[in-house]
Amino acid sequence: MLTAGFVHSPDSPWHILINIYSIYIFGRVIEPMLGPARFLALYLISIVGGSAMVLWLGSPVTPVVGASGAFFGLMGAYFIMLRTIGDNSGQLLALIAVNLAFGFFFPSISWQGHLGGLLAGMAVTAVYARTRYKSALTQKIQVLGVLIVIIALIVAGVIFRLGPMFS
Repeated sequence: MLTAGFVHSPDSPWHILINIYSIYIFGRVIEPMLGPARFLALYLISIVGGSAMVLWLGSPVTPVVGASGAFFGLMGAYFIMLRTIGDNSGQLLALIAVNLAFGFFFPSISWQGHLGGLLAGMAVTAVYARTRYKSALTQKIQVLGVLIVIIALIVAGVIFRLGPMFS
């Protein structure tokens, strides 16, 4: 679930280059705002969220690799940040929509992983935004809550999707 975000297909060097560049562009804006620990949590939870959505909505036997879930998580995080401070998020929303659309037109792109990463990134950042003036412990507990929900969805997905294969 987590390691898929650190593996890329050797058949598609453009995939890893686009992911690296996109993560760099968004990461250099978001990481200073969140700090390294919260940024790392956002990144990893976005990967897991993408993997969870693939498990729920995709084929359970089709391998999915790449950091696109993390990239979409960063876009979702930045969207929440812009909305929280009252800044214009229209262009970013258009960018997210265009990138999500690619997954529906190209069968080799996992729209499920993109959507899961996006939603996980948005959820984590919404927690960050609501708890930014609260104690560090409160922030950690609420992010842990998001992670527990994602893990519960993964477990439910495994039981729901893979259970019939073993019965």
